Amino acid sequence: MEEKETIEVLKQKIIKLEKKIDLYQQTKHPLETTSEKLASAENLLTNIVNGNPTPTFILDKNHKVVYWNQTFETISGIKAKDIIGTDEPWRANSY
Repeated sequence: MEEKETIEVLKQKIIKLEKKIDLYQQTKHPLETTSEKLASAENLLTNIVNGNPTPTFILDKNHKVVYWNQTFETISGIKAKDIIGTDEPWRANSY
């Protein structure tokens, strides 16, 4: 009799855990979707900026360079990796 009770208690615990897992997956899914959409939008913006034949850079609200396209690299000689994150886009004018 004791073994049957233990099995029943374990079954109930499994059911509760499965419900918690379902709830977690439901709340996690919208976050993943939002994250995926953000990543997709950032990728699209990067492709647009990099594919633009016009020298282009973008600043954030703190005036830090967040995008520096390949055309600007070619014209200025400044690599994106060296200018992104700085507040010195004016350096391109000195070339």
